[in-house]
Amino acid sequence: MLARLYILMPYTLTVAEGEQFRVYERKEGDYTVRFLPPQRDPALMFGRQPSALTLNGKPAFEANVMRIDFQKEEFDRTAAGPIDPPEDVIRRAVGDFHARLRFTTRAAHASTVSFPWNQWKRDYTKDDGSELETPKGYVRTRGSIQLQWSFIGISPEIWDNVFALPFGFEVPVWDGLRLDALAALPSIGTALVLAATSLEVFISVLLDDLVSRQSLSDSLWTWITTRDGRIFQQPSVEEQFDVLLKEFTGHTLKEDEALWEAFKNLKSARNSFVHEGVAMVGKTTLSKDDAAVLVGKVDNIIAKIREWIPEEMRWPVPQVQVNLEWTHTLIEQSKQSGAADVSRCD
Repeated sequence: MLARLYILMPYTLTVAEGEQFRVYERKEGDYTVRFLPPQRDPALMFGRQPSALTLNGKPAFEANVMRIDFQKEEFDRTAAGPIDPPEDVIRRAVGDFHARLRFTTRAAHASTVSFPWNQWKRDYTKDDGSELETPKGYVRTRGSIQLQWSFIGISPEIWDNVFALPFGFEVPVWDGLRLDALAALPSIGTALVLAATSLEVFISVLLDDLVSRQSLSDSLWTWITTRDGRIFQQPSVEEQFDVLLKEFTGHTLKEDEALWEAFKNLKSARNSFVHEGVAMVGKTTLSKDDAAVLVGKVDNIIAKIREWIPEEMRWPVPQVQVNLEWTHTLIEQSKQSGAADVSRCD
């Protein structure tokens, strides 16, 4: 029996028309995994097909669907049963293909294929590809449709706040970085690096501003923070959020144990990603949800420190919110037949 997986890729592959590709396979437990040439689904291309395309001088097309076959004597096709093959088996096959392809082609723009958080379909068939009988309580196809929208609600209050900012207002560099970190999700490494960098820039800029309002001389502050370029003698980021912050505000981030732990974990995850290629806290590899929580803590840390600085140094924080609701019909029942023929999607 076959379970053929079709995955909509976040990038396209240019394939010459009529080319023949070998089918490669490997064993994983009870499953035989076969990697088939990619194909094109015109319905999912959204008008991006070029008027002319060649590869090595031959007419070509853009393939946007990855195909992988899983073969086994029998699959669990019961409607209430587990996904078969299991998600981890599929995820390894998909991830392995993507990693090999990206490494071989040097395609830096080929973003990760994150099964099952994408659009996919899996058909169960006989070994020759012919249709299986589907008794009551069984499924012939499983799949997932991924839809993504983003909205920016504009109310009169928000419009007024946009223009209430003073003339010449410049968005702090660290604020742009923390927004970039949120936008980078679910790319774990990129988001963590940007989030950690936003905090480092924030505390550096803030301390420089605080010093300018104190009686500390420029030469002494330069000596404290630069030490003639000897980086290991300069205050660490932890010391900036602890010792130096307390010196100028009377407060240290350590006063809030939860925020201090989040700060330390963010720094640890960023460092492990930069040096080892995997974002970890201790021995735990961070998931996308874990990374999102850590990135979100940047706002909490900055908001807490804002409470400790003089009023005249505080940046504006608009509080206006909007309540936006939307609906989207995925499947509309046929008015003629009075019923919709729908395969189950998990």
